[in-house]
This record gives sequence, structure tokens and C-alpha cells, in this order.
Amino acid sequence: MAESIPDTNPDLIRITSDPNQNRRIPSDSVSFLISPSPIAQYDEMHFSGGANEQLTVITKVVVTAFMPHSLDEPDDIKEFFAGNNSINTVKINVLRALSGKNIYDDNYDLPLLNVPLRPIEHSWVKDKSSGDIQISFHVEYDEDLRDIDDGLPGVN
Repeated sequence: MAESIPDTNPDLIRITSDPNQNRRIPSDSVSFLISPSPIAQYDEMHFSGGANEQLTVITKVVVTAFMPHSLDEPDDIKEFFAGNNSINTVKINVLRALSGKNIYDDNYDLPLLNVPLRPIEHSWVKDKSSGDIQISFHVEYDEDLRDIDDGLPGVN
């Protein structure tokens, strides 16, 4: 993602379970959190094609972009929405960087997702000292169940 978004430093991208953890920490540049959703569902055709060894998981990942604290004056609201480093610019760059992309294994020969990343919703927050935008992406992958029952009592 850092290569695809101008002026983004890979050190400012973190994976976390809490997409709101940075909300109160001021920053001079846009920083990003990537959060897997704690909620997932299973495809009703979850055993199709994989017998009892595969389960299709449908969930989402949330990308949160925290805007610089310099946008804290009332007159800066126009800059927040329409400036060079605006929330809209960041949104477009994140969408461009991730939409339609897939994640691959270490050898870069096997896609790990059933379908490429697809944006499904976004929301933004602006308060006196900061702002952020959260963009959710649809994630669908197959869970390998072959070894899930090893060591569980009463499971055959």
C-alpha cells in the first residue's frame, strides 16, 4: 500500500485489532491502521468443492487513515475536504491502492483470497484536533479444515 499512496511511509502503516487506537494521537502526516474484522460469516455453500476440508469465510478488513493534526482550525475544514492532503485525496489513493488487489503466498504464485479486495463502505470523522476516514473492504477466503480436529476430544 505504501508504494501506491504518495508521501506514505511504510513505518506509518500498522496492523491492529482496534481501528480507533490512534484517534487521539496527533501526527504531522497521514498514518494508517489495517484491522481485520472480528466478525465473519460462512458461505452457505461452504463445503462445495472442498468436501469437509474447506470452509469459505466472508469478512472485511478496515483501513483507517488518520489525517494530520494541522487541520484543527475552523477555517481548515475546506482543506480537510478539498486540499492537497484532503480526506478525499487519501480516500481515492487507498481505493486505488487496494481495490481489485489480491494477497499472494510467499512464492507469489497462489492468491490467498477467493476474490480480489472490493471496497464496501467508508465513513469519516472530523473533530477539533484530528480527522480520519475508515474504508472497509470485502474479504473472502477458504479456511483449511484438514487439521482442525487434531487433539480435540470427541472429534472424529
